[in-house]
Amino acid sequence: MRDGLAVVAVAGELDCATAPQLSTVLDGLAEPGRVILVDLSDTEFMDCAGVGALARSYEHQCQLGGELLLDSPSRAVCRVLERTHLDKMITVLHGVVGPAAVPWSDTHGGTSSSAFLGSDSCFALCALAEGSRWDL
Repeated sequence: MRDGLAVVAVAGELDCATAPQLSTVLDGLAEPGRVILVDLSDTEFMDCAGVGALARSYEHQCQLGGELLLDSPSRAVCRVLERTHLDKMITVLHGVVGPAAVPWSDTHGGTSSSAFLGSDSCFALCALAEGSRWDL
């Protein structure tokens, strides 16, 4: 793990059908002192299930002495974060991930490990680690 950072890139819709998958991934990454960065730049839609999944994961990671951050939310997701005041609870960054969070289909080696969740490739997990891999 590079500096204890894990990056989870969420693409598509984060709703009642997909939020449980995200929760499972974030729970699997949770550990003391770890920073988890959730890249929301390709998230087109998020409902209350997505808000709940992020809020629960944030609380869990804080209890472990770590941190959960949100990066580059789309305009639609920003509105949800603002209206639910989740942006007051969780730090929202803009443009941190960049080329580090590449889709699994574009990464077949090197220091970036990744996996897709779900048959429709809703989520891409990109872990910035040498020799680490999460098969989901």
